[in-house]
Amino acid sequence: MTKEMFTPDLSLMPPADYFLVGSDQVWNPSITGKNILTYMLDFVPNNIPRLSYASSFGVSEWDKSIENNDKMKEALTKFRAVSVRESSGVEICRSVFGVDAAHVLDPTLLLSDYSELIGKYRNREEIACFLFKQPGVMDIVELAGKDLGLRLTLLNLIPPRKGFDRYCLRSQYLIGWLKRIASAAFIITNSFHGLAFSVLFRKPFIVMTGDKKKVGRIMSLLDLLGLEDRLVLNVEDLKKRIDILKKPIDYSIVENRLTVERRKSLSFLTEHLR
Repeated sequence: MTKEMFTPDLSLMPPADYFLVGSDQVWNPSITGKNILTYMLDFVPNNIPRLSYASSFGVSEWDKSIENNDKMKEALTKFRAVSVRESSGVEICRSVFGVDAAHVLDPTLLLSDYSELIGKYRNREEIACFLFKQPGVMDIVELAGKDLGLRLTLLNLIPPRKGFDRYCLRSQYLIGWLKRIASAAFIITNSFHGLAFSVLFRKPFIVMTGDKKKVGRIMSLLDLLGLEDRLVLNVEDLKKRIDILKKPIDYSIVENRLTVERRKSLSFLTEHLR
């Protein structure tokens, strides 16, 4: 049973053998704000083991002047085991909080086959774009669309730049969003999960990020899978490497790497949930 709670209240929770937190940016203070310690399970009684799975700090470098750093360190040292989603998170845990952390896959990547969830779909001759607002992002999209000769579809409720409303799919829901990625001929994204599902559905893609502080989560996954060349910095970078749009991805190699990482990630859970 799922219960929506806005403050932790153990009296409303069923008896638990473990408390598990993750994944995504649950340890990013700019998102969780004053609730950051709650997401570090500081409310859990000391006799119940605490674990994290694929938690993310959301940044590559940690601000050591953050007010709650000492309390965060105290909270993390009470965990039975810590795992994070990015290699930069492993370093933050070690250097800032004095905690050893395992590097594991985002849980979306633990499932290799989503066909049971999304059902049947038809292939579309389009570039599916899932984009957060970023300077120059639509210049990249337009250049790619022209070079590939494919129509553009934005899997966004709101376009990342004024004047691109006509490309937006206004009524998106989870299954429809996944189907659109699975059916597209090419993907352009600056989202971590846009990247993850591009890989899961074996799509040709490019991924970008305009914030150097946030590039860690995307580069960590690209490095892990040997896909570093799929990162595009800006439209000038794409112009210089325009051939990347038509360069095939050897997904047999990617799948082999994913299989190894899935085993490691599942082993983390089975080892500590016992």
